[in-house]
Amino acid sequence: MDSIYHIETDIQCRVLHYGTEICVATPGEDVAINLRKGKHKLTFVSVENSSDQYSILHEVPENDIEDFISVALFPYKDSRIAEERKRQELEFKRIEEERKKQEESLRLKQQEERRLEEEKRKRERERERERERERLERMWEIRTSDDKIIFYKDDVQFTMVRVPGGTFIMGNNTTNIHNYGNDYPAHKVFLDSFYISEEIVLRKIFGKVSFHSRWNSISEPETPFCEDWYRCKSFLKELSLVTGRDFSFPTEAQWEYAMSKRAECGIIINTELYEWSRDFYSPTYYHCSPQTNPMGPEEGLYKSYRNPQNITERLFARPYDSFPNLGLRLCL
Repeated sequence: MDSIYHIETDIQCRVLHYGTEICVATPGEDVAINLRKGKHKLTFVSVENSSDQYSILHEVPENDIEDFISVALFPYKDSRIAEERKRQELEFKRIEEERKKQEESLRLKQQEERRLEEEKRKRERERERERERERLERMWEIRTSDDKIIFYKDDVQFTMVRVPGGTFIMGNNTTNIHNYGNDYPAHKVFLDSFYISEEIVLRKIFGKVSFHSRWNSISEPETPFCEDWYRCKSFLKELSLVTGRDFSFPTEAQWEYAMSKRAECGIIINTELYEWSRDFYSPTYYHCSPQTNPMGPEEGLYKSYRNPQNITERLFARPYDSFPNLGLRLCL
């Protein structure tokens, strides 16, 4: 039955009264304090816990019993505080892990949304480019003859002239400081027939082809299109899309052969400009160059460009460099 004694501690306890015996038990009965009731006093008999049991006979005045019990429960209280702290730490860790999981889930969700949005924008850009390509292609007119292909659009046109295939001597056996000797040795090369532009590309042609809105309005349209090799490559790709023809840079061999036949083929040169080629640059390439349709080294840090005033001279630049006097001639 419940004790007639009113015992209060900072740990909630269950107090039982059995005749002259009183038991104060902690929740779960991990600790039990046994007392014996006397006249106006209680005798502290023993303390029991899960690990050991010890007995102390001690008489405690009734009005001091609460303090005595609180002292007796200190070990229990300390263990419970440690357990509570551990429980709180585990709960905090669980909450923190849950928060991190939620943040990671949100991050992945946002990443996926961005990916989907980017794919959507990419598809829209592709559709827009396709519509623009179709629009531009419908506006281009192509006329073909035995030795020329003429491309028209509005008031802009350019002409590709045919260079018949054949064999020629490429390079120069004369070594000098000016050309670093990189055009040595002179060697025989055979080329298939190809087409090359009658003159270098002007900005007005680029303006009619480029899909980039910032290039739609071209200032100084009659000036040469002088950009870095990568920009020129992008232009060639767009020109190929809108015309259905596979435009490219001329190889060094094609360029040199065409320049050697410029009077015969009607090729116009600008002596103030240099011209990009397709090939990577290697100063020793002519020592191992194929005899048929050489395409230049497979890789390299520099791109070759050529000088119309000295058609065997080989020059080089980084492909992301641009110069106001380095232009582009088309090849098919």
